Formats: sequence, C-alpha cells, structure tokens
Amino acid sequence: MDMATLPRTVEKWRCNDLVFFEVRNELCTGEIFLQGAHITKYNEMLWLSNLSDKEPGKPIRGGIPFCFPNFGKGPGGNIEPLHGQVRLEDWTLERCHQSNRGETIFVFTKESDEVFNIRYTISFGAELKTKVEVYNPNKTVDLCYELMLHNYFNVMDVTNLAVTGLEQLPYVNRVATAKQEGEDSFGQRVDRLYSMGQRVTIYDSYHKRRIFIDCQGGKSVCVWNPGPDLTFSDISHGAWKNFVCVERGSVRDYAIMLRPRATAYMQQIISCENL
Repeated sequence: MDMATLPRTVEKWRCNDLVFFEVRNELCTGEIFLQGAHITKYNEMLWLSNLSDKEPGKPIRGGIPFCFPNFGKGPGGNIEPLHGQVRLEDWTLERCHQSNRGETIFVFTKESDEVFNIRYTISFGAELKTKVEVYNPNKTVDLCYELMLHNYFNVMDVTNLAVTGLEQLPYVNRVATAKQEGEDSFGQRVDRLYSMGQRVTIYDSYHKRRIFIDCQGGKSVCVWNPGPDLTFSDISHGAWKNFVCVERGSVRDYAIMLRPRATAYMQQIISCENL
C-alpha cells in the first residue's frame, strides 16, 4: 500500500533498517514491525526484551512472534529456522484503516508460490484481535503446517502470579526435570503444551489486572518461561521474572492438514480487566 494513505493514528518509523508502525488511537497504543508482522507493543501488556536484536533477518525477542509453518523445530525437532522463516522476513502491508469503532486495523499478507498464502489481520482497539487465514494454493498437494502466536506477557514477577483455565487438563511436559501438575512451577523452567480451546486467564496481582487470552480455531496452548537456569543472549540477567508466555495455535498432534484450494482460520483475542 502507499504509506501516504496510513490513517492519522499510525506513524511509520525505521529502526536499524526495519520498518515499524506506531499506533496511537483513543482506545490503545501499539506497535508492529513489517518483519514477521511482529506485534511488539499493545498498551503495557506485552513484554519486549531490551536486548532484542532489531536487525533484518534476526528474530525479535518478545511481543507476539508469528510462528509458521513450524513451532520450535517442528514435530521431529529438525526443522530450521526455529519457529519458521516467515518471522524473519518482511510481510506485505495490504491495507491499514480506522474502523467506525475507533480501532486501527492492519492487514498483512505473506505468500509462497504454490505452497501457502497467509492473510493476517490485526485490530488495535479496546481488545487486541488477530485473525489468521491460511490458504493452500496448490491444486493437488495438501499443506501441513503448525501455527502459533507466541505471546509474551509483561508481569512484575512470574513467581507471584496465576495462570488459570488449564487446571486438570492433560499436557505434554517438555522439560523432563519440571515439577508435576499441581505443584507451583514458576521459578524454574516451565514448558508445557496443552490441548484445549477455552479461555486462559493470567492473574497479575502487581499490576492489579486479569489478562484474558481467547482463541477460536486453535487447539494448542503453550505455557513457557525459561526460569533462572536457561540463558539467552537476548534476555538480560533476571528478566525471566518479568514475563510469561501463554501461546495459542495448533501444533504437534493438532497441526493443520489443509486440502488443496482450502482455507483455515484462527482468531485470537487478548483483553484486560482491572482488579
């Protein structure tokens, strides 16, 4: 689209040759990068590392990475790059407009000839709404993929919060040494993959709020925090306490098998209630 047609609520900026858009409307503030269609800010709800690489071809740590067509290194653990190539490439901004309700709406697209077409609609408003449409353009070949919106939520102390909506649900424990269900686990590495589609709630007592993560069309939830022992070059010392990842999508046993010329949909809504 012609950037000159951006609504008055949006400003275009550059950071180390990466294009990003800053949103300020009557309902919220937000930020999204063209690379990866990566949401990096929504009010004060998302966590973003102060050490994150914001350079072309490097992943951004925090916000909402778009993981596709593989989550992690895929079901077999051998797919590169981690979380898929599309988060490392520029997307196309098809349009951006202001709704009658005051929301700022972006529509991004990403295409790979004869493999997949993605349309990603992001609405910055009283809620953060994201809708993903994946189309299989091939005439004869099925498209199998994983999709996850890797949400990093900003908290003061991950050891002093509660994540609810997952009680009594089976999960795959991806950390062999982690404590079992029913025990307090934040404070050490947590990496759990659940199968469900209902609401997940984060109770953040410090910020006196509840964050709701709703999803339609996705059957997987991943709860992740690296704890104090797993270190990353783009997460500063002690910063593991300041976020929790509650991710929504369809991965592993719920990976999507999309027939030729078919479309699959997923929608996530993030909202907040003050306590």
